[in-house]
Amino acid sequence: WKPAQIFELWDTLLQGLPIGALLVSELGKNVKSIPLTGQTAAIEAAGGSLGLVDGQQRTLAMLAGWPLPAGTPISHRLWVDFADTPRSGEHFRMRVTTRNQPFGFARDNPNSKLSLAERRKAQTEWLTTQPESAQSQSYQLPDFQGTRPWCNQPSLPLDLRDLMQWWHEFNDARVWKHKVLEHLKAQKAPSIDSTSIWASLGTKHQTLVEQRIDEFATGLKRIHAAQIPLIRLESRLF
Repeated sequence: WKPAQIFELWDTLLQGLPIGALLVSELGKNVKSIPLTGQTAAIEAAGGSLGLVDGQQRTLAMLAGWPLPAGTPISHRLWVDFADTPRSGEHFRMRVTTRNQPFGFARDNPNSKLSLAERRKAQTEWLTTQPESAQSQSYQLPDFQGTRPWCNQPSLPLDLRDLMQWWHEFNDARVWKHKVLEHLKAQKAPSIDSTSIWASLGTKHQTLVEQRIDEFATGLKRIHAAQIPLIRLESRLF
């Protein structure tokens, strides 16, 4: 899926709206499974388990924002920018970064890459936050697990996997909101003086950010209360 499709699915989930049924079928006796971590030593029999027949793209889009076992290879990081205005028809501004696009895609057209000038500016700003050893290798594409989506205006993005992990860890909306706000206030502008992004926001903007945190907490409650129907197909049909 393209980034915009991933955002639309998550926006639907956060609103508590249905995303359709998934088709599954029982796996045969000789089928083996490999864990998400890709460790071939952990291959085990999967006979009798349910395999996904239809709904792979939706499932992968959900996994892009779901906490995964340690060591699981990932290709996407999904972000929620609490400081930025959501696109028309959406409730939250979401961004995505990938191995090949470590600073994300265009803010106003999430399916388009950043322009060359924007990518250069993003890399220059990122390098100011790195040790000298990394700055000497500025020609290399940075590891996307150490970058954030670039934006040409005040931005406070948090990794959706972290937001979900904290929700599971605390199981308390009040504590979760405090944790989120704490991390947002700690974010620094990518500049020499590293000023606080939160402090640079006006009072009205800060209030708006806090409202979005409240709304996102409500969305997470909806997600964890959601029920996705499974339609089971007979294996003889394949």
